[in-house]
Amino acid sequence: MTNHQISHYLDIPLSTVKSTFAKRDQEGKENEGRGRHPKTTKLQDEAMVEEALKNHHTSYSEIAERVAPNVSAKTVKRRLAQKHLKKWMAQERVHLDEDLAQKRLEWA
Repeated sequence: MTNHQISHYLDIPLSTVKSTFAKRDQEGKENEGRGRHPKTTKLQDEAMVEEALKNHHTSYSEIAERVAPNVSAKTVKRRLAQKHLKKWMAQERVHLDEDLAQKRLEWA
């Protein structure tokens, strides 16, 4: 059936039929262009990640000043979180050898 036939058969306006079919066709698809555009470029995001991995002792605000002066420290933190990174890294553990294990045992 055409849109005109459906409109006549159901006795509803043609525009309602057209908009209903348009919504059905859009169902399950995301509308692009929603939300605010990011303040940083992909290059700046990559530079933030490199800077954070290179020196774990720099603050988020220092990284922002070096890489993208127009963004806040919170933005840097968010960009690193998107890459599943934190500015800090766990320190490597001291490996126990026989002497150190014995000293710890005596101390405890």
